[in-house]
Amino acid sequence: MKRLIFAILYEDGKFILSRNFRKQKIGNLNWLFQNYNLLEVSFGIDEIIIIDTSKNKNKIEFCKIIEKISEKLFIPITAGGGINNVSDAKVFQESGADKILLNKLFYKDPKAWKKIVEKYGKQFIVSCIDYKNNNNKIEVYFNEAKKLSNLSIDDTILSLLKIGTGEIILQSIDKDGTGMGLDLNVISHIKNLNIACPLILLGGVGKPEHILNGLLNKRIDAVCTANLFNFIGKSFLQTREYLISRKLDLNKWENENFINYKNKFL
Repeated sequence: MKRLIFAILYEDGKFILSRNFRKQKIGNLNWLFQNYNLLEVSFGIDEIIIIDTSKNKNKIEFCKIIEKISEKLFIPITAGGGINNVSDAKVFQESGADKILLNKLFYKDPKAWKKIVEKYGKQFIVSCIDYKNNNNKIEVYFNEAKKLSNLSIDDTILSLLKIGTGEIILQSIDKDGTGMGLDLNVISHIKNLNIACPLILLGGVGKPEHILNGLLNKRIDAVCTANLFNFIGKSFLQTREYLISRKLDLNKWENENFINYKNKFL
């Protein structure tokens, strides 16, 4: 079944916008609550991802953010940023995260990654691959796109599947924050891989049609957007109604939930 996911980025007490991994601070948690009715948003999306991009991460403060957001939602939460070991994963889970997002740990300490898998299972982990398209060659980056990996995207995916991951996000650095549409061409670069887990596309969503185009691809299980201003107010509800009208195979219970509640909110 297809899914629509919303990602929100947090850094040093503020929520941020990102464009090609360059950041702009927007507002704090009060700003988020004032501009987003998270319960209402929940009826338009399937999951939410909360990512701490702070350089000097304060896990206690970030976990308070996770807790406060989780109080407003009934949908699954994935949280990431600065998870280095099983203890970090445990703190995130106890703060309300249903899954965790990992990226740099794959390169930094794969043994710690494996220990998290052993403790919680691979379904607890969502891995993210940050990549750029350079003259039709896919280059994989990590550490917030600052470091170039020596692995191809094929080898990265295969390695993640081997080490243990429940889902894989393909995040286009080139498309990040542009609102110009998803990078669907990346799928052609991995067409020969047997990927036995859901694939999520992130980067470039600016309107509902972009989400539809992504979800119509047979190899894409979910589309994620982190565009705070293009999807504000009732936009997610309207987008979900648009997707349902195009006969997408969305989660049945959420379709029923949406039908029951859309008249209240729209």
